[in-house]
Amino acid sequence: MVNEFLQTTNPKIFACGDIIEKQLPKLTPVATFEGQYVARKVTKELQEAIKYPVIPTIVYGSPKIATVGVTKVEDDRQTVTVTQEMTDWFTYHRVNEPLAKAKFVFNKENFLIGASVLSEQADELIDFLAIAINQQLTKRIVDQWIFGYPTLASDLPYLLK
Repeated sequence: MVNEFLQTTNPKIFACGDIIEKQLPKLTPVATFEGQYVARKVTKELQEAIKYPVIPTIVYGSPKIATVGVTKVEDDRQTVTVTQEMTDWFTYHRVNEPLAKAKFVFNKENFLIGASVLSEQADELIDFLAIAINQQLTKRIVDQWIFGYPTLASDLPYLLK
C-alpha cells in the first residue's frame, strides 16, 4: 500500500506502476506519470499529493474500442448521455469507415466528463476527448480553434455540446 504521495510505510521509499494497489488501470503511461511524480516529489519540486487526470483505455481490435472518464452513469438526473452515429461525417466517410459510434456523458454544467468510441480511429479520437475532459473545454472554446481538415480533431466541435 502507498499513501497519496506514493510513499510506502517507510516515507523514504516510494512505489509506482504495477506494484501498487489501485483502482486505476495498470498501463505504461500511468506508471510513467507516477514515476515522473515521484521524481518531482523526491527533488522537492512539488509537495502536493498525486492527482491523476482522466486516463483513456483502448482495446485494439477491429474496430477499436476506447473509453475515458465516466462511462457508466448511475444517476441520469446529474448527467446527459448523447450517442452519435459518425459514419456519415466526412472524416469517416473519406476513409470508408463502416462503423463509427460514440457515447458522450456531460455533467449538469455541460462539461464532457466521459466518452466511449467504437471505430477504427477510436484510439486517436479518445486522446482528444481526454484533453477536452481534463481541461474542461467547452464547445465555445473549441469553436475558436482551427484544425487541419479533414481530421479527427476537426470533428471535435461536432462532438462537444
